[in-house]
Amino acid sequence: MGRFYSIDNDKVTVRPLLFLNSVGIALLLFFLIMPLVTWMIMLKGDIAQFEIKDLAVYLIILPLMLACIPLFILSRKRVIFDGGSRSVVIATVFRRRILMGLDDIAEITLQPALGLAYYLKHKGDRYGKGIRVSPFFTGSKHNKERQLFEQEVLPVISGLIRNNPAAKIAGSIPEHFNTGALSYYRKHFDGYSLKPSARKYMPGLIVLGLLAVFGWYRFITTSALSATDKQLAYIPSFLLLILAAVCTKRIVFDKAGQKVKVYRFGVALTTYSLDDFKGFNIVRKTHNGVYNGTDVRMTFGKDGNRRTRELTLEDFNKTTPIESFLRETEFVIGRQ
Repeated sequence: MGRFYSIDNDKVTVRPLLFLNSVGIALLLFFLIMPLVTWMIMLKGDIAQFEIKDLAVYLIILPLMLACIPLFILSRKRVIFDGGSRSVVIATVFRRRILMGLDDIAEITLQPALGLAYYLKHKGDRYGKGIRVSPFFTGSKHNKERQLFEQEVLPVISGLIRNNPAAKIAGSIPEHFNTGALSYYRKHFDGYSLKPSARKYMPGLIVLGLLAVFGWYRFITTSALSATDKQLAYIPSFLLLILAAVCTKRIVFDKAGQKVKVYRFGVALTTYSLDDFKGFNIVRKTHNGVYNGTDVRMTFGKDGNRRTRELTLEDFNKTTPIESFLRETEFVIGRQ
């Protein structure tokens, strides 16, 4: 891999996909040499038998060679941290666009992907996948590149981010929090309760409810019940009960008692002590490699005890609201 970054005064440029240039060259050489090697084997090294018409085979290989062009185009992608305009710019062969301001950067973290790579996170989407801003570091053969990025590139980027005398102080409590104007919580006689999200389960409740009514109607009115009739009565009712338990889940933050209570069917079945609160756990879920939502969970545990318990607060289809949700939750539990 060539030099994948450059530093110029108040500007840092990184080419995270530079390795694709080498991949493209290797593929082109393979497609060019493969027919020649095949001919040499077939002709047993007798070059005199070679005819110009044999070059027609390259017409068949030409589409494969043209397919390498996107690799060279992608290898030109650049991520530019510009201290002059205080912005992060994505530049490709065809266009440039501002990705975010330097002041909008939440962090640059090392994450596993096809190896390890550094990803840029926006303050408004701190828990999303992020934008890759480094090459993949796979194994010991890329230790040098990773060391260069961590020792030369990251400190300069951090300096550009900090070098803003007009930066606003973050972390203060928004004024509307104190008035109770929250997006995810509402006032409760014990303190605050998480607003229910049962509406997404309504289609399932309706379908299971209709099946259960039909099943029990058959169960009552049919004199000779078959096994299918019994299953039609029992199974939808059982599933309806489980879904009802999910829909009636209520999470209440008891500020006076410093507890978190989980209600189902109006009964507090589980209680967690806020004195045991250890922090939040953000879990990105995938199914067969496809993104399937992100859970926000609270972790509880006793000091000196490795065993912990988790309480899932909310499941988000997008990661952008998570930051504001966490700020509201910290306010509700009195940690902000």
